[in-house]
Amino acid sequence: MKPGNLVREIETGHLGLVLRIDKDYFGARTSWKTRVHRGEGTGWQPGEFIGPNDQQIQDRVLVIWSIKAYAHEYIPAEKLEIIQ
Repeated sequence: MKPGNLVREIETGHLGLVLRIDKDYFGARTSWKTRVHRGEGTGWQPGEFIGPNDQQIQDRVLVIWSIKAYAHEYIPAEKLEIIQ
């Protein structure tokens, strides 16, 4: 994906044009994890170990949408697909 590409939002099907891409903006590679067993409380507990994150690092994309005049927003790259 690069600036100038035509993209479609996967959930809604709206079309837009990529204006800018911020690399590695969202997410983290690791996070604090806690082992919670069935039947134990779900309240806050300190992390026990560091493990891989469910959502990896993602790019933030600035898209100008075709549905409204000058409507633009930042959206994670995984929610978009490239049309052209």
